[in-house]
Amino acid sequence: MKYLEEKTLSWANAALNEFCVGDRVINGRLECFSCKKAGQDKKLAKSLELLYQSSSNSNDVVEQQQNSTPSSNCATVAASNNISIGNLADSNTRKLLINLISTMNASFPDYDFSDLKPEQFHKEVDMRMVVNAINTQLAEIVEMDNVGFLEKLWESIVAAIAPTDCEVYTYIPDMDGCSDPFSDGTFTTSYFRGVDFETAAGAADFGR
Repeated sequence: MKYLEEKTLSWANAALNEFCVGDRVINGRLECFSCKKAGQDKKLAKSLELLYQSSSNSNDVVEQQQNSTPSSNCATVAASNNISIGNLADSNTRKLLINLISTMNASFPDYDFSDLKPEQFHKEVDMRMVVNAINTQLAEIVEMDNVGFLEKLWESIVAAIAPTDCEVYTYIPDMDGCSDPFSDGTFTTSYFRGVDFETAAGAADFGR
């Protein structure tokens, strides 16, 4: 993953860095990365692909065994396969998960997200809801700073990566003992946008 310098986002990152709102501090970041893999990224992608294929094959065997013996467990197995971004048996899901993990590793190099599972990402189906959620989180900045902040913010995002042409995913951290930069905040939301997840990926996180 290669970091892409987007000058249109520089001012936003400066404005969202350690912004004090009463007894809270808002930390926000907007970044763009190329999804072209090289070096360690290629090695990680290959190892994860092999791991996911092995896991998928093992799950298939278990499911076949469950299906051969009628019981209520069959419904449980079927329900467990209903994950938000897809099933690891699907090569597209594996590729997507690897790209999401690689983006997070690139954005937070002091952490390793290789163990993340598909169910820790949720695909957003309505971009308007994402925009509204972000605007709500940043409402205090607007009140304390200036009313034109949100308009300028979204103009910069559109210039860097067209949101309407992207798939948007939310990262759901595991708050039970998970050691990552999202697990210790009072309020944290992270969005990942991808244009086919081949040419570019964008990461945005907001925490208090």
